[in-house]
Amino acid sequence: MKNLFTFATKELSQDAFLRWLFENYNCAESAELRQASHTLLQDFCNLANDEPIVKLTTRAQWYKMDITVLIHTDRRYINLFIEDKTFSGEHNQLKHYNQAIDQITAMAERKEAVPVTRYKIFYQTNRIEEGERTRIEGLGWAVKSLPDLCRLFEPYRNSDCLLLRQYTEYLFLLAEAFENTQRPEKQDTPLDRIRWKAYFEHVICPRFADRYHVRIVDAGHYNYTMIMFWPRRFSAEQQVPYLELRDRDCLKKEESVTVRLLCYNLYDNTGNISQPEQLQQLLNSISNMQNGVFDSKGIRRDKPKQLGYAKRTGIETDEDLLAFLDECLADYDAAMAHWKEVENK
Repeated sequence: MKNLFTFATKELSQDAFLRWLFENYNCAESAELRQASHTLLQDFCNLANDEPIVKLTTRAQWYKMDITVLIHTDRRYINLFIEDKTFSGEHNQLKHYNQAIDQITAMAERKEAVPVTRYKIFYQTNRIEEGERTRIEGLGWAVKSLPDLCRLFEPYRNSDCLLLRQYTEYLFLLAEAFENTQRPEKQDTPLDRIRWKAYFEHVICPRFADRYHVRIVDAGHYNYTMIMFWPRRFSAEQQVPYLELRDRDCLKKEESVTVRLLCYNLYDNTGNISQPEQLQQLLNSISNMQNGVFDSKGIRRDKPKQLGYAKRTGIETDEDLLAFLDECLADYDAAMAHWKEVENK
């Protein structure tokens, strides 16, 4: 049976699942579902083992927050706030949410005439960088990232409840994808893109990161993941022509690889190329690494977005791919010999 959550990958789908799970805290039909609901609520809200829930309701997008859970136990009132993320990160929302939470808590305490305990959870089915974790925790939110969620849901991998079992299975599929070291054969789904990102990170980066700035980008709106290279003699911020390898250009089943030489954002505030002579020298020097020089999407030849490309068939193994990238980067270094080490305006 296909896993529902490999199709329902958006945050709204996960919001719906979590609300469904919480509101089944007293489900009569499934002890496992009740237990799973209690497992999360106990972890998120520090519920005592002997602290039964008397009433629970959830709200979606209340004050623009993803999920709010209003809980009455036999001894206290609890407001649980959850910011839910799948593949995206935090976008400076939490400061605003903190202000809303202060208002909600004050209103609840006036209404109930008792203190209200509040908990704030940043729920992310992804890995999270330590700097980002520190920043989020500094705003008063507890982070629950993919390793935490796998731990919490692990007891339900063989659950009789189909939705609970499939969600748990999906979490472990995500965790496995983040550790991938095999060149994937597809790039059709968000899981595929995670596998590609992990492959680039674990296999490609270690070979070149000491010599080049390396950036991995999930271009989800174009449905591909890419890895970019440019020389370390330039700053990480300077806009220079760079090499790019896209997942769809090195699919294992194709046994061929295309590496692109690209040029973006090299224009000053008058709309002119910031280093026109150097760009022309670059155009004149790429014959060793291309089958053609292209304009892209109607951009004029003197303002190219895509300068050229290199292609070779017969790529079968990781070592073949790494050796091919070595060749392309050597040609690229030679082509970039005249590019000035200055920041673009």
